[in-house]
Amino acid sequence: MTTKRLIWAIAAVAVLALGLSAWAYSSQDPITQGDFAVLLASHLKTAVPQGGWTPDAAANFLSGLGLSPLSGGWEVSAQLNEGNMVHVLRAMGLALYSTSPDAIVTWGKANGVFYRYDDFFKNYNMKIRTVQGDETTHIDTGVGGADSGAPAGNPLVPPASPTLP
Repeated sequence: MTTKRLIWAIAAVAVLALGLSAWAYSSQDPITQGDFAVLLASHLKTAVPQGGWTPDAAANFLSGLGLSPLSGGWEVSAQLNEGNMVHVLRAMGLALYSTSPDAIVTWGKANGVFYRYDDFFKNYNMKIRTVQGDETTHIDTGVGGADSGAPAGNPLVPPASPTLP
């Protein structure tokens, strides 16, 4: 008898969880700037902060990369419109345009963008700030290095530097 109740309780919890997840958002619901920032930050190849991506943490991270909506700052609770979404994605290097910049972006449209450009986001080259405040990137070409199979006597190629090409 208790086994039967346990099975019914597990089934009820599973049905409730599925119902709540479907209720949480629909593909036709508008997405906020904060939720979009979380999606964007989570698609980039970067370490997840302690506590996971929150709208504020994602917005601050993206602002640090120079990625923000047209207004110049993230309004995490405001609905995202196409103009702001396209502005952020164009700043990343995607040649996207909107014929309806004031149209509100839905969860379905946002997820469609991330699905379509998933490889781009995962390979996005983020700028790194040095202790001097300069920007630099590290390009690992493997040329002349031990990982490229170069002879042991060859010196390693130094990483990219903000002052040296």
